Amino acid sequence: NITMTVYSVDMSTQVYKDFTVANGLGDGKAYDMPNIAAGENEFFVVYASRYSPYDVHGAIVKNGEVWKTINIGNSYSGIKSYGIGIAYNGSGGYVVVWPDSDGNIVATLYDSNGNVVWTKQIVGDGDKNEAPTVAVDPTQKTYQFVWYDYTTGIVKTSFWTESELIPELNLLVPAMFAAIFIPVVLKRRRKN
Repeated sequence: NITMTVYSVDMSTQVYKDFTVANGLGDGKAYDMPNIAAGENEFFVVYASRYSPYDVHGAIVKNGEVWKTINIGNSYSGIKSYGIGIAYNGSGGYVVVWPDSDGNIVATLYDSNGNVVWTKQIVGDGDKNEAPTVAVDPTQKTYQFVWYDYTTGIVKTSFWTESELIPELNLLVPAMFAAIFIPVVLKRRRKN
């Protein structure tokens, strides 16, 4: 089982004590490798199945209860040893990074309701990639991914801007500009 206790900021009081996030015994599974990120009055917990199928799961926790569970994706046997990365992006979202079943590093951004905002393959070089983690700079909207390339024995890193992770943003801004600016110009010309 994956259980959780929430403490007050000064760690003097247990606010929510030993509640179950994932019931492996009840599900007939063994869960492992939990990781957590704190957001605005909530937490996002990630964990993986210890045995095949090596599924990656998430749970949004609010007020000492699991508010929503999410099936994030599939991994491979290395997940039971090397884990999943997660970070809060400062804007109500959580980026989760894990090795998929082909050994690629994949990242997915979830909003605070557990909906997928974007998914991106961070690396897919054919090597066996493990132990991913992520850090977010919310003011610059940048993401730094780090992982271990088991095939080469090298720790690797990759830096992404939010616009690189969400190509639609590059198209959306000009489209919004055109949608707002063109009708204004047309209205002004008609008045003359």
